[in-house]
Amino acid sequence: MNSPRELRFQLHIASEEFTRYYRGEAKEVIVRTEIGLTLSLPASAFQPFVLHSGISGRFIVQFDENNKLIRLQRAD
Repeated sequence: MNSPRELRFQLHIASEEFTRYYRGEAKEVIVRTEIGLTLSLPASAFQPFVLHSGISGRFIVQFDENNKLIRLQRAD
C-alpha cells in the first residue's frame, strides 16, 4: 500500500462567507496548493476549523492513491 499524498495550502474565509456553506449554497471549497495545484474539497471537512472570525491558516490535506480525502489538519 502506498503512503498518503500530502499537499499544503493557505486558506482565509471570513465567517460571513462561510455561512454560505452552512446554508448549503456552496458545498465545496476551492484552494490552490503551495505547488500550484487547484483542489476542490468538501466544505464539511473544514467545520472543525471554523472560528467566530471564520477560517484562517495553513492546512495539510492527505489523499489516498485514489485521490480520496483521508485527512485535513491545520499545519503548525
